[in-house]
Amino acid sequence: MKTLVGLGNPGRRYHFSPHNIGFLVIDKLAEDFKVRLTKKLRFNALTGKSVVDGQNILLAKPFTYMNLSGQTVAKILRFYKADPVEIMIICDDVNLGFGRLRIRRKGSEGGHKGMRSVIEHLKASDFARLRVGVGLPEADTAKKAEGPLKGDLTDYLLTPFKKSKIKQIDSSILAAAEACKVWIKEGIDAAMNKFNKSGLRIKPLRFKN
Repeated sequence: MKTLVGLGNPGRRYHFSPHNIGFLVIDKLAEDFKVRLTKKLRFNALTGKSVVDGQNILLAKPFTYMNLSGQTVAKILRFYKADPVEIMIICDDVNLGFGRLRIRRKGSEGGHKGMRSVIEHLKASDFARLRVGVGLPEADTAKKAEGPLKGDLTDYLLTPFKKSKIKQIDSSILAAAEACKVWIKEGIDAAMNKFNKSGLRIKPLRFKN
């Protein structure tokens, strides 16, 4: 069974914020696959299952808060006796330009605390990950010449997107969802080859539910 886990924080106040991009991508996939996400206490997450193109698919949104995301992922793997290579973790990345996608078959935490938690609880890093660029906040007027701010990013990550970014982030969510579908249908290499580039025009894939 292929499992897609979006990282984020539960609660309405965080819903449309950069740190919740993983949740937003899972919501889009649930909509496309006509999956209803329901709370599963055994995982402390919202989950939903479907059969897509003959493959069993599980979507999940951990309710542990970002820094403990690995607890949910580990519980899911143990319950379904799944292998880490069958998982795709979806999260935000401030080091990627706004809207850019980066897919890898394995790797480090990259400074992301949710990804760190997953690696620690699985005791493995050989699982697919999709990072969605949310960029860095713009410098204030007095420091504009110095470029992006790279200090404490908490406020930026937990504050809803500005209205000026809504259209762009909607396109990013669509692209990320399509990248997940390619991973399901064609595998990690196809997903990396198609989506690890900028300026890509997205043509939605057709799936059989």
